[in-house]
Amino acid sequence: MAITTDEIVWGETYDISVSAQDTGGNPITLDNTWSAACRITEDHIGGDIVLNPTMTIAAGVATTTIDTGNAEFCYGTYYYDIRLTDADGHDYWTSPVRLILANRNSPNT
Repeated sequence: MAITTDEIVWGETYDISVSAQDTGGNPITLDNTWSAACRITEDHIGGDIVLNPTMTIAAGVATTTIDTGNAEFCYGTYYYDIRLTDADGHDYWTSPVRLILANRNSPNT
């Protein structure tokens, strides 16, 4: 399972979105029969859970936005993955993403 890396500055908002496809690469439309859950951990995959943001499914895509300026975040490395669950209760996991929150640069005064 390959890990994708994203980097933003700590304090910025970060948009997460995921769509689904079958094993043949054909799109699967996410609708109200599906659910999506995101888990953000710190330091490593399976680390301490920092946040489980609520995900919304609309127009075939599961999305959420996090504000990395909130108290639960600091500069550093986080990981997240998303679990999609179909109407029959089968779970499908995305590949994990490494999210690096770079320290803010402040001007010298």
